Parts: sequence; structure tokens; C-alpha cells
Amino acid sequence: MDPATIYNQVHPEETPELITSSQVALHDELAKLAPETKEGWLRAKEKCPDLVNDDHTLMFLRCEVFNADLAAARLVKYWKKRIEIFGDIDAFRPLHLTSSLGPEIEQGLSIQFMRLTQTMDTGNRSLMYAEAARLMGAYDKSNDNDRLNIARGIWYLFHSVLEEERVQKVGMVFLINYSGAHISVVDPKLMSMVMSSVSGCLPIRVGAIHVCNPPSFFEKVVFPIIRLFMNERMRKRIRLHIISCQETFLKEMNDKYGLSKEVLPRELGGYVTLDGIRWMEDRKRMEIDKNAVVSSSYTLFVEQVHDLFSVKDSHLELNEDVNESCLHWHASLLMLEMTQVGSTLFTVTRQHYH
Repeated sequence: MDPATIYNQVHPEETPELITSSQVALHDELAKLAPETKEGWLRAKEKCPDLVNDDHTLMFLRCEVFNADLAAARLVKYWKKRIEIFGDIDAFRPLHLTSSLGPEIEQGLSIQFMRLTQTMDTGNRSLMYAEAARLMGAYDKSNDNDRLNIARGIWYLFHSVLEEERVQKVGMVFLINYSGAHISVVDPKLMSMVMSSVSGCLPIRVGAIHVCNPPSFFEKVVFPIIRLFMNERMRKRIRLHIISCQETFLKEMNDKYGLSKEVLPRELGGYVTLDGIRWMEDRKRMEIDKNAVVSSSYTLFVEQVHDLFSVKDSHLELNEDVNESCLHWHASLLMLEMTQVGSTLFTVTRQHYH
């Protein structure tokens, strides 16, 4: 068993030449699309240029195995859906638990319907575990905002795992557990939000969807809804597991799919204990630490810029080392633009001084 090709996926060797040529091809494909088709993408370029840099578009190219036209289609769908999920203002802000979006995302995550196991299969794919029973009575189905917050939490989970380049390249495996779930968990609106996000939208390569302990209503109620949002390729990635003997199930998962007890959650007979609340707290601390580094870098940068310039009577005046200082100024900005953080600092500082 080749771990990398368990699910018959292609993993191309990335070279600088491939990445550069594919980025050019992607933007060529985007240019061909009608303005109304790519409205969300155009708004993102205007409102949050630091979020739609080359690293962002590279995720979509990797997801579509560097097929530029498919990546362009997924990218414009992504921004249309992101605006639908987060609204006209918050869609263009970073998805952070420590931002203004935090309370809504946290409300959705606190249900712990979906959780990352923080483990991998033998092909280095990350694992996403979903427990359907946790949706029972967890939110008000008559309240669309409750439903949206669950979807927002799921989007945050995906974006957190996409921070790893490894995941962008090899993808993820889904483990969906229906143990203890009643037909009341079926919510077509929520299923529509989630499935339309995963299929053809978010830049996630799906290795497989392992449905464990499918209930009697799965085939007649759940699957017909899922089919509406899945193409044939995605439907072929679904694996059903009726667990009558846990030992047999675990052996199959290990031998056939590269999923040992060491990487599976306890709910499926594995050794991994999941704690979604603790995971959220860890993510908050990480975001705070990261923001502190960015803030410190920005403060230092502004201090250095002030050393180059003196401000009198609201007019910007150059000091006596004008020529050399200007050279250093432009060189610093060019270097800063080479990174995502630098690009943000560049934009903010340029607005401040001009």
C-alpha cells in the first residue's frame, strides 16, 4: 500500500517554474471571467489585498493540482461563499478567534460538531472528525444566525489547518460518526452550507469521507441531500463503515487506509482524546502571540521611518541625508513587500506618510 496514493490522488512535484507559470495562468483565467461572475474576488482584491496574495491563490492551485481554470473557478466560488457566510464586512477580515468575528466563530465551534484530531494518516493527510449526535438540540433550527455560526466555526477549522503547507498539498480525510444520532440531526440548510463550502469552494483536497455507523435514515434522507452538492469524483470518495465488530473495523482502517489506532479518536476505538474547547484556547493564545509580534515589528518599522524623516508644520521635510535616506526607504519597502506581514505594514505606513 502506497500511503500517498491510497485514494488515487495525484501529488505533483512542485518547482518554482511550475508555481510561477501556474500563477500567471490562473490570473489569465480570472481575467477571462465576466465581472459579475468574479464580483466577490474583485471586492476582495480591493478591500483586503493582503489576504489575496500569491500564497492565497497558490492554495487553490494546489487543490486543483495546478489546473488553472479549475483553480480560478474554485477561487471565485470561495469568495462568493465567504461573503455569504460572513457578510459584506467581516468576509474581508482575517478569520481569527481574537478578532471581531471571534464570538460568532467560537459559538459555532463550542458545539464541537467538527474537530481536528491533530494527527495524520500514513500519507500525511490531516484528519477532520465530525460527530453528528452533537448537533442534536445544540442550536435553534429556526434561527438562521445559529446555523451560520456553526458554518463559520467550520470555515475557521478549515482555515486553521490550511495554514500548514503539507495540508494544502496532500489534503485531508474526513471521519463522520453517526453513532447515537437521531433523524433530528438532519438539517438541509446546514448541510447545504457545509457541503457547498467543501465541494468546489474551500481549497481542501479531500482524500476520503469515511462515514461510520451510518443510520437507517442515511441512505434515504442524508445521502440524497449530500448528492446535490457533490460531483461524481467526490461521491466516489465516500466509504461506508457499519461497525459490528470494532476490531475488524480498526484492522481495515489500518491496513487499507493507513489509519491506525494512534491517529483515530477514542469515539472510533482509537487512542486520541479530542478537546475542542482546549484547542480553541490554544488557538487564541497563538493568535495573540502572533499579533504581538506583528505589532512589535510595526512599531519598530515606524520608529525607523521617523528617523529618516522630520515633520514640521504638517509638511513632510527630508533631513540632510535626503538621497541616501530615500534609497534606504525604498529598499526597505521593497523588502517588506516580499512577505505578507511586510505587505500589510507597507500599505499602512504608505497611507500614514502620504
